Amino acid sequence: MDINNLLKQINPNSYLSVDNGHGILLSKEEVETLAKYQINFYACHNISELLMYLEEIIDENITDDEELEAIITKLQEMHYYNETHK
Repeated sequence: MDINNLLKQINPNSYLSVDNGHGILLSKEEVETLAKYQINFYACHNISELLMYLEEIIDENITDDEELEAIITKLQEMHYYNETHK
């Protein structure tokens, strides 16, 4: 298989991290998912704020999208590892 065709199929750029300017890192694909639901990831000042917003959206039954659930899980893990004193 040609490496260029493989790279097109994988789209490695979608996995590059995007920093919102407040230290929250998400992949481009995750940022696009949030944009699909008109969630402005750049306006959140910390992981807790973004988590509360996402959980509120899911709790209000606006959506139960598995993509949003996956982002919440990732953010919860990031928050745990960043905030836990070792």
